[in-house]
Amino acid sequence: MLALAQALLPGRGRRVLVWISALACLGLIIGTGVSVVQHSLRQADALAITSGSVLPSLALDLIVLVVALGFWAVALWSVYLGQLIPPVCFLMGAGTLASGLLSALESDWGSRLFYVLMAWCSPTLFALHYELISRPPARPVRAALWTSLGLASLCSLPPLL
Repeated sequence: MLALAQALLPGRGRRVLVWISALACLGLIIGTGVSVVQHSLRQADALAITSGSVLPSLALDLIVLVVALGFWAVALWSVYLGQLIPPVCFLMGAGTLASGLLSALESDWGSRLFYVLMAWCSPTLFALHYELISRPPARPVRAALWTSLGLASLCSLPPLL
């Protein structure tokens, strides 16, 4: 898919395609967030619980969407840096997380999209790793790595407590 896009589209066309994909991915993340909140509210109504015991489930579902938004932001940063393969990979990851959550909510189209995106994750991850191995890390890449390690550490604390 990436080789086809590189062969058929000039540099500017590839950037436009990635931006369109980023907007579609953001729409998927927002739509999934709305579905999660609606599902939690329906679940609370069905159980007639007003104390908020459904909220831990909502919080855990929203964490998945926060991670998906993080992937989406890294993809936009990669587009800004003028790269093609990293944004596609991170958008694929964000879309996979969001559609996987939709799949867990028993959405038929969410399940279908999840399986399609899972199939494409392997080649995009391979392309990303191949590109990253082929060049030495620059100072901004190291800064992004340390930032992401710090955020991962912070996000790992709530489940452990």
